[in-house]
Amino acid sequence: MKVTVIGNGVSRAPIPLHQIRGLTVGCNAVYRDYTPNYLCVVDHAITKEIHESDYQGVVYYRHMTLRRLNLRQKINWYTPHFMNSDNTGNSSILLAKDLGAEEIDLIGFDGVEQKLYPDTMQPNDKFAMWNERLMYVCKDVAVRRVVDSTCAAMNISSISVDDYIKELNENYSNR
Repeated sequence: MKVTVIGNGVSRAPIPLHQIRGLTVGCNAVYRDYTPNYLCVVDHAITKEIHESDYQGVVYYRHMTLRRLNLRQKINWYTPHFMNSDNTGNSSILLAKDLGAEEIDLIGFDGVEQKLYPDTMQPNDKFAMWNERLMYVCKDVAVRRVVDSTCAAMNISSISVDDYIKELNENYSNR
């Protein structure tokens, strides 16, 4: 089974998310533009934002985050053990694996500081450390990263944004 994990890097902007078939796992602020099957949140500010919004989708979050923010768990909000990871991207991939993914497409995993939602920037993002953990998390799953010229280099199989959009369009028109 393939699961598409949707991050918030700028390379995600041109991708028609509504054309993605199969299970989707979104990260943080993606909920502003798209409702994935599952949404993972780690950051306190975005967790509070989602909690205060009218978002009705399934949310996976860190237990301690709600506690620290003095918020109550909502219906469709879950806190599995792997959400104690240190970032949303890795937690989302772990969720995809937990769902039984044999293949994972990563969209918007640019590995650079520039984000689609500048208000979600983290001052201590450390790409090298994130990349190392990502490689460990992905070691037993076929991972493909959708990239453009803004993306940092990684040792993961990749497909260009343009080729990915063509693939989506072909699959979407063959429905």
